[in-house]
Amino acid sequence: MTKNMKIIFTVLIVILICFVYLICRFYLDVNSAAKKDDSALKSVNEMGEHLYSFAERGLYGVKDSHDNVVISPAYKTITQLSHDRYIVSRQEMQNVLYGIIDINENVVVPFIYSRITNQMNEYLVGCIAHDDNTKYVLMDTNGSAIAKEEWDGVSQYIEDESLTEDSNYIEVKKNNDIYRFVLTGNIFELQYMQLERDIFGDTIIAEDDDISHQGLVSGDYDVYTRLVDSSAEFVSSLFSDDYSSIKNMSFDEDYKALIPEDMNFRGGNPVFVDSVVPRVSVEEGVTVYQCDIRFMYTSPGSIQWDGSVTPSENAVKVSIFMKKNENGFLKIFSSSAEEIDIQELDRKKYESYSKENTQTSYSDTDEQSQDDENEGDEDNENYSQDWTDEQYTENVE
Repeated sequence: MTKNMKIIFTVLIVILICFVYLICRFYLDVNSAAKKDDSALKSVNEMGEHLYSFAERGLYGVKDSHDNVVISPAYKTITQLSHDRYIVSRQEMQNVLYGIIDINENVVVPFIYSRITNQMNEYLVGCIAHDDNTKYVLMDTNGSAIAKEEWDGVSQYIEDESLTEDSNYIEVKKNNDIYRFVLTGNIFELQYMQLERDIFGDTIIAEDDDISHQGLVSGDYDVYTRLVDSSAEFVSSLFSDDYSSIKNMSFDEDYKALIPEDMNFRGGNPVFVDSVVPRVSVEEGVTVYQCDIRFMYTSPGSIQWDGSVTPSENAVKVSIFMKKNENGFLKIFSSSAEEIDIQELDRKKYESYSKENTQTSYSDTDEQSQDDENEGDEDNENYSQDWTDEQYTENVE
């Protein structure tokens, strides 16, 4: 073999070795990538039902056992909710947003959430990030809103492993309004609600802690808001010459029957609210929504020698009864009003009102004589004696 032939043979051997090396390197890289995909696949979710997730270029989808693509690899994360529902996330401009799709990639829940968490496979919480805060949406495991509202907070109070156990509930809050839901079977029922309202200048807490037996589902959670707000509007309208609001709230055309005739409301003025008690009951198969409002009001009293009118103070309980019309709106079908003893009102609240009212009256009567002031002091002293602890306890009993 000549020298030139040896050189050529050596070069060919080197080329062959390099070729074999490149083939082996390519095979190892492909196999390594496949193993990474398999590793990522296993860490995502075991979906069952002959479905499994797979990764492609950093995005995830779903295949069946025959390697057919069921859901395209277009999502940054994918988690199975049920056999046909998936929580997925995708890049939207500068943010990663979450939504829910079905197995046909139809969007069930829009991609508006910064996060969707699955709570014990019983309900979902969607977080919506706003510029200054985060709001929360409560959903069932199909992605349907339990209460169609963006809440300021969602808390779960779980003593056992499931919401269906006694004493377990979800609590949602917006502003100062609170609602609690329990899970009965597959239905979320309203258990408790508390509303904070400003009525006639007083901050009132209206609550009902015995709701669950009424079978109110989550979709009726806001019926208490409408009940309390409409009842307050009704009572306010009683003091007006314009009854158009009462007419609009009436269940039928005979709205005048809703106006108590034996009470001197017109021309008067509500001065403070003692309590607001909403409740729901079922009578002869019809759901009745009732709200009792106890308050004190002034009405024109006797005419004095100088022509002035001295207002009289009255305490009253007004009960408003509503039911839903064919369009689902709460309408008033009956009302009643009865006088109550002032001492039946909340003692602390009345004393606070009385003190503020007395201070105001003195500031407005700078020209009042000393004798009148002394007489007023005696009146106040005599009246305060009606609120002794012993008498108040007897009254409550």
